[in-house]
Amino acid sequence: MDLEALRAVVQRYIHNHMYQAACYWADKVFSLSGEATEDLVTLAHCYLLIKQPQRAVQLVRSSGLHRTHDECRYLAARGLYETRAFQEALAPAHLLLLKGRVHEALENRPVAAQCYRAALMADVLCHEAFDALLGHQMLTLDEERQLMDALPLERQLPAADADAVRRLYQLQLKKYTAPEEAAEQHYYNCDYARCFRLTSEVLERDPDHARCLPVHIACLLERRKTNALFQLAHRLVDAYPESALAWFAVGTYYYAIGKMEPARRYLSKATTLDPVFGPAWLAYGHSFALENEHDQAISAYFRGSQLMRGCHLPLLYVGLEYGLTNNARLARQFLGQALAIAPRDPFVLHELGTLLFAGREYAELVQQEWHTVAADRWEPLFNNLGHTYRKLGRYSDALEAHEQALVLEPHSASTYAAIGFTHALMDQPAKAVDAFHKALSLKRDDAFSTQMLGSVLEHDVSLRMMDSSGDMSLELDDK
Repeated sequence: MDLEALRAVVQRYIHNHMYQAACYWADKVFSLSGEATEDLVTLAHCYLLIKQPQRAVQLVRSSGLHRTHDECRYLAARGLYETRAFQEALAPAHLLLLKGRVHEALENRPVAAQCYRAALMADVLCHEAFDALLGHQMLTLDEERQLMDALPLERQLPAADADAVRRLYQLQLKKYTAPEEAAEQHYYNCDYARCFRLTSEVLERDPDHARCLPVHIACLLERRKTNALFQLAHRLVDAYPESALAWFAVGTYYYAIGKMEPARRYLSKATTLDPVFGPAWLAYGHSFALENEHDQAISAYFRGSQLMRGCHLPLLYVGLEYGLTNNARLARQFLGQALAIAPRDPFVLHELGTLLFAGREYAELVQQEWHTVAADRWEPLFNNLGHTYRKLGRYSDALEAHEQALVLEPHSASTYAAIGFTHALMDQPAKAVDAFHKALSLKRDDAFSTQMLGSVLEHDVSLRMMDSSGDMSLELDDK
């Protein structure tokens, strides 16, 4: 038989994804050629394609080429990795990308990150290494920037290609500081409608886009689209039953409909299939937090923080749980770490502000950078800032903060009540009465507005004393 013709047949079958046929003819070519090295490599590659990594390892090892031939060394190491023989895979695997995968599977993430960095420096087009570093949240925002600055793009690529690759890579950087650039940033900025539109557009073109799907699933949860979430989860499980992302979608659906036990079961399955899939750990923690199981929630969030080093969300949730258990010191520590990563996140600012307000640290609270906020989810922050200014006796500033809250949420009874209370403290009874009437028109059974309206109409002069003692102060807005 013509060996070159048979080799071409093998490559054609591989190209057409007919791997079983390719494997059959690759075995025949290997025998007919007297076990030539190039044919051994092709046959081992075919064994990996048909999900028989043990045969690939055995084939290469029996030849002894795993000790001397680079490609055979890689194929043997890849086969060991596929069979989860991680420690054994490390010994022959000198290729940096594979070493990174093995170290990550062994939960040695710092060493894995070093390997991925080295792989990328050796080959700037090795997107698998770049995606592992960023997609698995191995780097902080500053470390991502340092990586981009260090990439030898111009040394390895023509100038035009280097510029194009840089732009493509920059699209994957963290979006905390650039709200207009991508769907993920719209999600962080609580603009779920715009984020959902973008993710939907991406998924129309590529329904199984792995980087887009977690954000899309989160948007479905935020927008209470449980039917769409159910359909998506069902489709993903049918198509990819061994995918952590598919079971994450299932767990998120059960979380969305309030069934925590099955939510935890499926989220746990997702973390078993992919122990480094951070979103599943966060959702797993949420399922405990919703039922006030603080210790279990903190444990899950801690695990998430170890896996998502460059993400502020696990730190935020740990801080929130510590705040709920009245451990203000640890709550402040973790919220401070979250704020350092995402200084504009509304939830971090809200929780930190609540913590400072509860500790009567009003002066420190008003020093935070609240003035940069924009989205509707930031409305509670302005109200809380207004309460703080009122406590400090800065009534004009308090009114300005509450007015900004009204711009974001014009139909808030609690905001009008806060404005009315502030006017009362400023000895402006007519304006106070008007604000309390507006509050009651929005919420007829608002006890605070009813009581305060009566007090103002009776010209109660003890309001300042009551506010300073805390007996008649508005509670923090907890929306």
